[in-house]
Amino acid sequence: MFEAKNSKIPGIIVQKGTPNSHSAIIAKSLDIPVVFNLKNALEQIKENDFVILNGNTGTVIINPNEEKIAGFKKTKESEKKIQLKKIKLAKLP
Repeated sequence: MFEAKNSKIPGIIVQKGTPNSHSAIIAKSLDIPVVFNLKNALEQIKENDFVILNGNTGTVIINPNEEKIAGFKKTKESEKKIQLKKIKLAKLP
């Protein structure tokens, strides 16, 4: 039996689908980023390609350069800080 929660899936790219599908809801509940409707994903992304995936913006970058990787890391840190602030606010009376 496959257990997604413990498999450390870094992200999911869906060639055709919607953010309201069952698989999307499950992925989001497990904090797995998902990008939808990436046409020809199987043709564009090859084995051993390095892929950056931003589920919030729907952005996919294949084999990014160092500048794009650094920018993604910065964006990810910012998004994490925002998420932590939201969690703190949610705990307020």
